[in-house]
Amino acid sequence: MSEEDTIIGVKERVYEFLDKYGDKGYMVLKSIIDLAKEYSLSKRNRYGDFDYRGLVLKLKANNVSYNPSQLLRILEDYGIIETTHHSGNQHWWRIINLEEVEQALLDYTGSPVDLDDPEIALVKIQVESLELDSLKNMLNNMLRKNKLSEVDKRKFRRIVFEELELIVKVLKKALEYEDVLESEVRKLRETLSLALMVAKKIGQPTITRNIKALEALAYQPEP
Repeated sequence: MSEEDTIIGVKERVYEFLDKYGDKGYMVLKSIIDLAKEYSLSKRNRYGDFDYRGLVLKLKANNVSYNPSQLLRILEDYGIIETTHHSGNQHWWRIINLEEVEQALLDYTGSPVDLDDPEIALVKIQVESLELDSLKNMLNNMLRKNKLSEVDKRKFRRIVFEELELIVKVLKKALEYEDVLESEVRKLRETLSLALMVAKKIGQPTITRNIKALEALAYQPEP
């Protein structure tokens, strides 16, 4: 793990892992957490939080017929787990920060809407209505192109002057509840960052300034 990775929190590293490996990664990581809790309760965690053999059995119990070896190596590379014992046919790992991993998994699946706080519920609904995943895919596709066509540029201008203003409005509200809307805030910020990258790729200073202004506006307190 690089020096830069040590600065990034475990939760952020789990976000990156899940963004890349999706539901398969989620199932392996969720099974690891469940297994670690079972081992802790039954005092079977002498060598670590979980072992390879137990994880394979847990995945099978969850109807997942998948060899987790590769993803376990990747999880170690991400600094989410680390080997604590390896000899013969045994391999045990420790979860670096179980609480942060659990929270990241909850964020990935979507934390329950708290209907006791209608403002928070409203922000969650607004974020879902923005279809950020679809918008991020569109922006990423633009970034992958060597050169944007006139159609792409028109599409991007529409995004800037219509959708991004809505995103900033929702982000400003979400920041008021950032402690419970961390996942939503992260997605909104990621979308703004991608849009700024596309604007720089197009090389139109006016659009870039507009996005930067929107981004700055999102962090200003309400008057």
